[in-house]
Amino acid sequence: MTLEENFEAIVRRVLREELATLGKPAETTSDGYLTINESAAIVGVHHTTIRGWISDSSLKAVKAGRSWRILRADLDRRLQTGGGNNKATEDIDRQVDRMLARSR
Repeated sequence: MTLEENFEAIVRRVLREELATLGKPAETTSDGYLTINESAAIVGVHHTTIRGWISDSSLKAVKAGRSWRILRADLDRRLQTGGGNNKATEDIDRQVDRMLARSR
């Protein structure tokens, strides 16, 4: 890998991380937990996707009565470690590509 390719890879990683944190702030419940719908809105997926992640144990959640609650940190961890391809990640990748194309 050339120095230029190495540098571009680092810039891409940093831009992805920064763009991922620029999403609209989530309104959490008073105890710091998100609902399934809030989590889905943050990630940019359907609520059934979040339910699937809970079912397959790839996203930690707690049952509060009839509702599920998810810590934002657990949602972020799921996206970083096993998020796979999702709409939010694809959008960030497109933004990074546009930014890097402008710099050339």
